[in-house]
Amino acid sequence: MAIIAVINFVSFASHASSKSFEIEAGVLHTNTMEISGYQQQNATSGWKSNDATLRLEFWSKNDNGWNFGTILQPIYTRYSGTISENLNTQGDAYTKGELATLDYQFHSIRETANRQVLRFQNGGGIKLGGSLIARYAQANFTTASNSFHSSGFLVAPLINFEIEAVITPKHKAIVKSDFLPLPTQGIMNGIYDTLFAVRTKLNNDKSFDVGLRLFFGGYDPQKADKYANRIFLSAFVVRYNI
Repeated sequence: MAIIAVINFVSFASHASSKSFEIEAGVLHTNTMEISGYQQQNATSGWKSNDATLRLEFWSKNDNGWNFGTILQPIYTRYSGTISENLNTQGDAYTKGELATLDYQFHSIRETANRQVLRFQNGGGIKLGGSLIARYAQANFTTASNSFHSSGFLVAPLINFEIEAVITPKHKAIVKSDFLPLPTQGIMNGIYDTLFAVRTKLNNDKSFDVGLRLFFGGYDPQKADKYANRIFLSAFVVRYNI
């Protein structure tokens, strides 16, 4: 998948007016990590974690046409805590009050295409498009007596939009988002990945962003012996755009 993404990026870049590489780093904080069995309450209430985060973006841009990007986003978090409610999944039972650990991974590569649909008079504008995400998710839940391992690979389309608004000649407000709601499971289920940032223009067409990334969503299969998962992660991030 990574080789295909690089080939596509090189192909797109040959038709565009400019190329850029963006690197993002920060601290990822868990606001919510919920795991619950079928028709059961959240078994990981109050579990928190702070982890490093890194994101790489490769873009081929055209002010008067389509922009194409490849985004690599690994996410790894680790938790330990007391099970807050009984959990029954994959043939095993985990009892309220037991100590447990959880290793959670959500790694993805995204191919994005968007173009400007509205220009503001003082600069900036709105871009709309779509993304195709290929993601690998994994959860390892362990207690002294039992453990379960769950993993899965998924390819799905996402809605993409970007907003840039000029604050000063050297500063812009930036909003970037990829999302896919699952309305049949509730608005908070699905995938949501949104950045709110302030961009400062540097010399030689480079820029530096400071902002907040919100990553949240969930999935509930609503089947016996399966578990539901809902997360809300927030990250203070800095970005360097070359």
